Amino acid sequence: MVCLLLLLTACGSTDREATPLKTKDALAGPTEPLGQPLPEGFDIRVSGAVDGGQVLLNIDVDIPMGSYVISALSDRDYLGKFQVRWSDSLITPATDLTESPVSMPGWEPWDQVYTPMLFHPTTIQQTWTVPNSIDTASGEVFFVLEPQCVPYAVNFEVVMAKGAITSGLVHPRYPD
Repeated sequence: MVCLLLLLTACGSTDREATPLKTKDALAGPTEPLGQPLPEGFDIRVSGAVDGGQVLLNIDVDIPMGSYVISALSDRDYLGKFQVRWSDSLITPATDLTESPVSMPGWEPWDQVYTPMLFHPTTIQQTWTVPNSIDTASGEVFFVLEPQCVPYAVNFEVVMAKGAITSGLVHPRYPD
């Protein structure tokens, strides 16, 4: 109950930093929703391609009617905005993140400002540079679905030599 109360009060907060993933074990999480059905019309799919030392990630996010996600393109420091986190900090963006359709300004009630938001099914793409020393790269797509204020994640793994990208199921991602 206390954890849920803390999450609800921190949902609109900008004064906390996201914790970067430190190990592959940190990515271990449930492979199915924790006994809760996902909202109708909600899904996240991770796919892409490997070309040499670069990975193009395609992330499709289906957003339920009446919900939204703060865009990664927002210049505000929201803990729950859309983000891709890698288990290895040596993996870096090679291109800017793109959205299709492009996020639209939406009213953020906690800070009472307009900021870019995803309101409709959106494809997010970004190319990442992976050092030659990494054979398998693991990561997580994370964001908070608003106004429900529920954090969700999808873990994924990229096997560089095979060019294979696999991902788990969407699951709630509550703070530890």
